[in-house]
Amino acid sequence: MLLALLACSGSPEPTPKPTDSTLWDSTLWDSTLGEVGLCPATGTRPRPQAVPTGVEGAPPWPAGPQTVSLGALEDPSALEHAPRSGSVDYGLDMDQERYDLYIPPDYDGSEPYGLLVHIDAGNAGGIRGPWIPVLDEQKVIWLGPQGAGNNVDVDLRLGKAALGAARMLELFNIDTERVYMTGTSGGGRAGTMTALLHPGLFTGAMPVCGSAWHQEVEQAYETQEPDSHYEFWGEWFFADVDGQTYADWYSGFDQRFALMTSYDDFREGDLQNIYHFGMAGEVPVRLLEGPGDHCATDAQQATDALA
Repeated sequence: MLLALLACSGSPEPTPKPTDSTLWDSTLWDSTLGEVGLCPATGTRPRPQAVPTGVEGAPPWPAGPQTVSLGALEDPSALEHAPRSGSVDYGLDMDQERYDLYIPPDYDGSEPYGLLVHIDAGNAGGIRGPWIPVLDEQKVIWLGPQGAGNNVDVDLRLGKAALGAARMLELFNIDTERVYMTGTSGGGRAGTMTALLHPGLFTGAMPVCGSAWHQEVEQAYETQEPDSHYEFWGEWFFADVDGQTYADWYSGFDQRFALMTSYDDFREGDLQNIYHFGMAGEVPVRLLEGPGDHCATDAQQATDALA
């Protein structure tokens, strides 16, 4: 089992890293997390519908993994843009963009499925193999833009993900309460930023070994390579909205997060800082940790994150 740290208020003192491997097999946490109470969200309001949803009928592509072009948005104006102009590139030619897509075998369009959009640290968009059975069981479609790695400008990475998600809601029968971002390392940071800047579209994020927050957080937990923390991606991204600060505006949305890391992940401290000093007490959030190094994850962790 995985050890998960759940805090609903305050900022606890840094907790020593567990060294006893038997802790991983304790009954502290397991895949029945759907029965466990979450931290209550603050100031939530009904989620706006970002784009038309509930497209029934046969999917445009067969089940399984494939690489596709999603095509242009039918109604680009329906996608709410990020508050800061220029922070996300919405002008991409979607007829040219390529995405790695995984459709579970039982999807036929008759019932809504969840959607998980992935930004990779590299330029592939491929699905994480150990997660495939989880996606099948939990009825979740995977979408990963190609050419969105750490060497690509941030506005392009975020644009590929946001436009891809919006287009998927035009092509598939998607449950709009289960539209999530994920990603690995720098892609996890970009994925979380995509969700934060589009809270009417994404229900939340479940990043692996990298995350972000809309405010700079205390650096009480050290990275395993000292002083190698991710830099804060700046208040510039989070402009005021209709006379409100971004934080006040964002507090009206209902997003939830599962941050995934490992005991030997050299970025573990970054996830702990964002969890304890950023998200905890502000949004429903879980920190999921298990054995392994940077970006190690498995089916159990994906199951717990989706729960």
